[in-house]
Amino acid sequence: MGKPIVFLFSGQGSQYYHMGKELWKHHPTFHKWMLRLDALMAPYTGISVANEIYHPQKGVQDPFDRLLYTHSAIFMVEYALYQVLLEQGIKPDYVLGTSLGEFSSAAAAAFYPWKI
Repeated sequence: MGKPIVFLFSGQGSQYYHMGKELWKHHPTFHKWMLRLDALMAPYTGISVANEIYHPQKGVQDPFDRLLYTHSAIFMVEYALYQVLLEQGIKPDYVLGTSLGEFSSAAAAAFYPWKI
């Protein structure tokens, strides 16, 4: 038995425009989950959070700090990446989250469903 696999989900302050962009553009599972989560968030945010994350006129260094969008964005990217890792056969023995990342870790641990 090898060392345990631990997934750590970060919280507020880890976000930036275009996070996960290569996965968004090239990985079907990531893209599918981002769209699925984006559709769930749109009624609450009033916009497509995915379109905000990958806005072509925004740069990585631009402030991405509107909480209405950033909280959704962090959860969406973290949970979509989690699904990619699962698809690759990488399953965590433990999940941890800090701050907002606690919601992603709780969803990954099936403590509550990703779709509430």
